[in-house]
Amino acid sequence: MVLDNPPQPATWPSEYLQAIRERVPASRVALDNLWYGKASADAFLGALATTNLVVAYIDHGLIFDGYTNASGLCFGETPPTCLLLKQLLPFILPDGTVAIDVGGGRNGKILDDGFAPKAKIVFLAACGLDTNFTDQWHLQPRQALIVPQYMVPSEKQNIDTYKSALEWEEILVALAGGYGPEAANVNAAVDIGNKAAAQNHAAHRWQVIGDGNVTIR
Repeated sequence: MVLDNPPQPATWPSEYLQAIRERVPASRVALDNLWYGKASADAFLGALATTNLVVAYIDHGLIFDGYTNASGLCFGETPPTCLLLKQLLPFILPDGTVAIDVGGGRNGKILDDGFAPKAKIVFLAACGLDTNFTDQWHLQPRQALIVPQYMVPSEKQNIDTYKSALEWEEILVALAGGYGPEAANVNAAVDIGNKAAAQNHAAHRWQVIGDGNVTIR
């Protein structure tokens, strides 16, 4: 899991990660918790390239000034790095090269053809993840992508990463069979995540792109 570090609560993320370890059996899901310096762009790409893995990204989408949609995903490594989707960048020169300043002292790594994950399930919690963004994920059969639905789509598509992390915990517990003898499929797990989002009064819900019948069994 790639985790952001929201300002509240003060115990984040150590207690959150401990709760995950206690509620999700290691025999069900192998989790590599990536946060702070470990949450690198290369580590994320490596996780996506691992067959049958479950991957979660809870961090910040890169949204350029004047836009509401994300053009990439950013990571808190040193120096900070953003994975940029070339098809979504607003500044492409006539010769096809990219003229772009990522800003904030961040590096930019351009992906020419989006993401082609081998991971079985990918959960993305970030701002500005619209259909243009999800179209850059080239899923194969028996793969699922879980992304936000923003409750007020006419406004800037913001998301609360702390609430998202709590909802991902519920989804992950469901996938691992924590609410019954059998592991849930993605659709059933997302239903549980959406119940948590409603209880959290979150301004988002979750949706499945790809195969909603996928399980981690």
